[in-house]
Parts: sequence; structure tokens; C-alpha cells
Amino acid sequence: MKEDKLMETLNLLKKLNSEGFKISYEMKNLSLKFPKGKEINEDLINELKANKDSLILYFENYAGKIKLTDTKEKEKKIKKIPFEGEDYYEITPVQKYWVDDTIDYKYKQQNRKHGTVVITYEVFGPLLIKAFNNAVSYIVNRHESLRTTFHEINANYYMRINKYNKAYIPEYWDFQSKPKNDAQIKKIIEFDNHNFDLKKGPLFLARLLKIKEKHFEFSLKIHHVIFDTVSDGILKRDLFTAYKAFSQNKIPNLPALKFQYKDNLASINNYIKNNYNHHKDYWDKLYRGLPEPLQIPIDSIDNQIEHSFGEKEMIEFPKRLINRLSLIAKKNTVSLFVILQATFKAYLCYKTGQSDILIGTYIFGRDHSNTENQIGCYAKTVLIRTIFNRKDSFREIVKKVAKSNEDMKNYWAFSLMEKTKEMLSHDESLIKSFWKINLQYYDLLQKKSLISDSLGSDLKFLIKRNQDKSIIGFIMQLTFIRSAEQLWLQIEYDSSQYDSLTIKNLISDYVNFANEHCRIN
Repeated sequence: MKEDKLMETLNLLKKLNSEGFKISYEMKNLSLKFPKGKEINEDLINELKANKDSLILYFENYAGKIKLTDTKEKEKKIKKIPFEGEDYYEITPVQKYWVDDTIDYKYKQQNRKHGTVVITYEVFGPLLIKAFNNAVSYIVNRHESLRTTFHEINANYYMRINKYNKAYIPEYWDFQSKPKNDAQIKKIIEFDNHNFDLKKGPLFLARLLKIKEKHFEFSLKIHHVIFDTVSDGILKRDLFTAYKAFSQNKIPNLPALKFQYKDNLASINNYIKNNYNHHKDYWDKLYRGLPEPLQIPIDSIDNQIEHSFGEKEMIEFPKRLINRLSLIAKKNTVSLFVILQATFKAYLCYKTGQSDILIGTYIFGRDHSNTENQIGCYAKTVLIRTIFNRKDSFREIVKKVAKSNEDMKNYWAFSLMEKTKEMLSHDESLIKSFWKINLQYYDLLQKKSLISDSLGSDLKFLIKRNQDKSIIGFIMQLTFIRSAEQLWLQIEYDSSQYDSLTIKNLISDYVNFANEHCRIN
């Protein structure tokens, strides 16, 4: 659909919504609902008829949000699998990655802590332990995802929601009257020697240590299969709101959860089922072959140390460049992240001569409705492939990168990741040669301080560490970090292949290239 036609369709939908009309698309048919007693005028009817084909095209290709509208719809979509007296529910490919150990088997054998998230806070102030325990207990009862386990039944994987019980109250240690033992405290806080069992659970663990009067450490260990980056903010908000309420003998006032983890996963599965073949056809037509292995315009080192992903370097963008790239994003009605992708892909193309470039990025996966207040794992890594002509102007590069991002968002029922793996079915490990770099964007402007809003000034929760033991499928992670007036680029890299000076030269060379070449006159 051409951009002007898309905007015309969006404006028509906006007009319908403003007048209380709701249009939906199912089984190749459009239907219109309107408030009781309200009549639809003939002009609007004619406008809908004239734009019928455009509306159908929009719903098939652009409307990415999944909606669960009412209880009947909910019951229709959720399929229970009874087994040995318990109810089980289908999971999505995101959960299957963590549950099915045959996926990335070699890496998972080497790293038994894959998928482990450990978050530790230092707590200063007069913490009311009973109110805090009640808050943690309340959160576990509120979110079914925190009581979920995963099971293999007849060669398929499912989730089970376990009943709430008081075992989820945090484990407690009091070191106030004991000699301080830093090594012992560290082991407790980091859940030393604990490995998750996805079948037995629990997959959410909490520990509270009293170090001294008005000084505590609070640690969480959560498996990635039920938790992602967005969940972190939801958990903190819910926990602190609940604590404040219980400390005042009140009932927590939090948004109602009409739908739970199993409901949203059922909705995703339904979308995949309905769109899988159509999306697969799209990728099959778009890409009939694989790109050349991704090149990085620096030489690796002959280092004998083991794979070590975690070394970091950082550089700040010049303010004039930030302003220019922000203006380019505004003029092209795309996000700054799309522009940054375009600058980096233009850099790779310029330095290596490679015009078919595949990179990864991490998306939150919460475009479907009803996930805003729900703890769960929806995030996943996706691939974005862009094919350039070396004579392309930067304006043309931006358009192509924007289109690649739209494709990734609109055709995810069968993704480019799946397409690439399918083409490498004889040796899936070869995907690492095409996908070596991940790009990520983190906007500090959108980060909200949930702690201060919930607890007031008498208690302070300070993040001590956040360890995410996720699967690393690439050798370099570029993270763009945006604040009000600044933009940084952080590169986390495999130090067994690259040294610090090489990485510093790479990011400096890239920023200089962007400053010199990336402009739209």
C-alpha cells in the first residue's frame, strides 16, 4: 500500500473511532459496530464502500494489534489441554525457545544458567517486613505468570498455572546481630548453586536480607521464560504500590488484569495460526537467497582466551550530529532508531562494499493489546535485512531501512528469523555468520521513576545489580542510549575476537562517517 493511501485509510479509521464506530475484519469480511441509537450517514457508508479494498489490505498487512474483546472471545481462543487431572495451555515460540533444550543445545549445555535474570536492590529506611512480605505475596497471586511451570506432553510443550500458596513469601535472613560475612551474603543474594527446573518451579524467587538497622538487600531470581525488560518496570510498580498500601492497612489500587499470561499467549498463537501462510509467502517472495556472511570492517585478533561477551566501550555523539539525525527522523516520519540503523548500515556498506546486510535487534513484542500491565516474556530477537545499491543516497537508504523495519513488524507470524533458519536447515549454526551484530535503542526520556512515585522519601530502593544470563547469538551489541540532549553509543563485544583499541577505533570511525556522510539536503 502506498504511503498516501495508507494515510488516507488511517484517517478514515480515525474518523470512525471519533464518532464511536468500530470496524473489524475477520474471515475476509469487514463488519461495522456503532453505538445504540446512533445512525450512520450515507456519505460515510459510500466512503467505506469506496475504500473497502484499502481497508482489507490494511487489516491484512498493517494492523498488528491483537485484540481480545470479551469473555466469549476469550474462552473461544484459549484451548485447555487436560492431562492427569491438570489443565495445560499452549505456549508461543518465544517460550518454546527456553523450554525446548534441543534449540541451541550446544550453548545451553555449556551455560546451564541460560535465561536467568537476577536483580538485586539495596533498601534503606524503616522497611516493614510483614507489609513487604504481603506485597510480594500479593504480586505472585496477581500475576499467573509468576506461578507458571512448563511441561512436555506427547512431544509438545505446554504451560501450567499453579495454585497460589504462601511459599512465595521471600526467604529471610537477619545478619544484624551476626558477624558480617560478605562471601555468605553474596552467595545468598546471587542464589549461588541454584538452577531453575522449568517443570518443578518456582520460576520466581525472592530473598530479603537484613544487613543492619534500616539497611536491607532484596534479591529476585526470575527465569526469562516468564519475564522480560518491560516486566521489570511492571513488577517494581506493582510491588512498591502494594507495599505502600499494606503498610497503611489498605488494599492495593492497581489496574485490573482482565487477561493473564495464558490468555495473551493464546491470542498470539491465534494470530500466528491465521497469518502464518500469508506471512511465509511474503518472505519467500521477498528473499529467495541468503546474503553474503556479514563483514565487520575491523580485523579480529588471534586471542587464545575463551569467548567473553561483556567487555564494553562507549562514545558520545556530537550534539550537531544528534540534532541533524533527529531532524532527518522527523522529516521522514520515522523513529530515531531507524535513522541510526540506516547510518550504521550505510557505514558497513561504505567500508566493506557489502550491500545486503542482516542485523538483529531486540523487540518488546507487546504490540498486541492487554499486555501493558502484565508480567511475562514477550520480547524476542528479530532479524532485519536490507539490500542497498552502493549508489543509493542516504535518503534512499533511510527509506529502505524503514521498509525493512515495517516488514519485520507486519509479517511476524512467520519471521525473517524463521525464513533464514529454514534456508539453513542443513546447518542452522551458519546463521551466526550472517547475524553477527545486534543494534538496540534505549530512550532514557521514556524511563519513569516508579520507585519515588510509590514509596515516598522514607524508603529508598537502589538497584545494585541486574544480571541477565540470556543466550548470546552474536559477537557485538551496539546500544544507542538517548537522553534529553545527548546520545551515546555503547558497544559490548566478544573480547576473544576484538581488543579494546580496535573497538574504540571502530565506533569513532563510524561516528565520523555518520557526521560526514549521513545528511539529507
